[in-house]
Amino acid sequence: MTFRIIIVLSELTPYWWGKGSKIRIYFALSLFLVLLTSVFNLLIPISFKSLVNNLLNLKKVFPNEIIMLLAYSFLWLGSQITIQLREIILMRPLQRAARLLSTHIFSHLHNLPMSFHLNRRTGALISIMERAQQSMPELFFGAFLYVFPTTLEICGAILILLLLYKAHYAVIVSIILVFYLLFTIVAIRWTSRAQRLSNEKDANANSRIVDSLINIEAIKYLGTKDHEINTCDHLLHLYERAEANKKIIFESVHLGQGIIMGLGLFIVTWIAVDDIKTGLLTIGDLILINGYFMQFVYPLSHFGHILQDIQRGITNMEDALNILGTPTAIVKTHKLNTLRDTSIEFKNVSFNYNGRKIINNLSFKVNAGQTLAIVGSTGAGKSTIARLISRLYTPQDGQILLGKYPLNAIREEELSRLIGVVSQDITLFNDTLLYNLTYGLTHITQKEVDQAIEEAQLKEFISSLPEGYITKVGERGLKLSGGEKQRLALARLFLRKPSIFILDEATSALDTETERHILNILSTNYKDTTRIVIAHRLSTLTNAEQILVFSHGKIVERGTHSSLLSRNGLYTVLWEQQHG
Repeated sequence: MTFRIIIVLSELTPYWWGKGSKIRIYFALSLFLVLLTSVFNLLIPISFKSLVNNLLNLKKVFPNEIIMLLAYSFLWLGSQITIQLREIILMRPLQRAARLLSTHIFSHLHNLPMSFHLNRRTGALISIMERAQQSMPELFFGAFLYVFPTTLEICGAILILLLLYKAHYAVIVSIILVFYLLFTIVAIRWTSRAQRLSNEKDANANSRIVDSLINIEAIKYLGTKDHEINTCDHLLHLYERAEANKKIIFESVHLGQGIIMGLGLFIVTWIAVDDIKTGLLTIGDLILINGYFMQFVYPLSHFGHILQDIQRGITNMEDALNILGTPTAIVKTHKLNTLRDTSIEFKNVSFNYNGRKIINNLSFKVNAGQTLAIVGSTGAGKSTIARLISRLYTPQDGQILLGKYPLNAIREEELSRLIGVVSQDITLFNDTLLYNLTYGLTHITQKEVDQAIEEAQLKEFISSLPEGYITKVGERGLKLSGGEKQRLALARLFLRKPSIFILDEATSALDTETERHILNILSTNYKDTTRIVIAHRLSTLTNAEQILVFSHGKIVERGTHSSLLSRNGLYTVLWEQQHG
């Protein structure tokens, strides 16, 4: 465990050590107080021994007793004060370190590719973040304020016993401590496995609960409430068993540690009493030896618990550090001053997902200022095109160009500014209409908001709401209909004014008239932009300069509406299915 804690603490150095001199002063001052506390604790039994021996020796002068009593009291009080001060001093820096770590994890999660998030559960990620934030202070308090000073004081006590008495006292204490530590180290392996299993079951339960609550609308539609409750109860039952088993193992370890320390105390006291009978030791010596042992019984009785806390903290931190160690898979990028050419070109692009070929050797180009329509049957790979252009996915083969630049050579923030997307799954924050409309935008005027609302035909809807723009939309926009969410997403896109529009079934929940109006807005108000429209409703795509017909990840036909109809191919079949 020592090697693991060194690795983890070194990985966490940027958070707790930081760049500010103030933080380093806090840690240096806390270290000084740790050392001072250890000195006080080592001197307390010696001062008490002197006081007792002085009281037993009636020939000593009275003032000596007062001095020794004051020294003993000062050392004890000093120990208590420094113990509290070192924790107070470290509290803010460690909480700050926990915040910095959580922010870094959150930031890194946003930088990870979409493939990472598709394979991970949101609830599990939240659990990892929460445990890491809680473990940061616990880990440092345990290692820095407990294990380090306790080890230092034990070594100091053994050295004092060697200097003052026969070697067998130091040897006996050392042997007892070795047995105690060996037992604790072995026990930590059991507790570590139990902790990991408990964490896993906790993450599974949390993930399922989050997933269930996110999909509450579908659950109510399907009437599967009982199934969800039973599934949740089953997962919580597994967590209950794992957590109970973990705590039983922890308490069993404490029992074993208590037995070892109890036997050690009995042996040391027995030998010391025997030496008093033979005149080798005084009552004060017995008090000193017993004092050291008793002084360490309490911290050592909790030593295993602290080590388990540290072990738990290491395990939790390793989970968080594993996330931070996941590469973002984005190559070195360049800053673009301007990008006049907003053409998009696919050159022999292939993309696999979970071993399944989604896009196969795809090549096409849409010129700047043109409208490209993509049609095809469900599962043909149309939406994957939108995700590839947005760089949510990275192709395994081929190249995607934006103007003359490779897509993966453009900075992420610039790509987000250039490309605006309305996807099939409209995601909204549990906030107001205005917040969702202007999300990520600054310096937006009310006039611009009103224009975007007008273009998306949302004005009448918002005017009918009692709270207007400050109406809450609910979790993931559950308070809005599908069409209202789509129009809100389109209005947000119009506000952003990107150079490239990508609409992936963005009007599927709208009536034909509203859909035609929005597409007309695109071709007139945003005629200088490049537009990619993915849709099933072919009648709205007849004016596109180029139409690509997809099937099984390949382009099987391309051309204008009239030229494709004249070929009597797949496009004609799709058209006739919709229009008879």
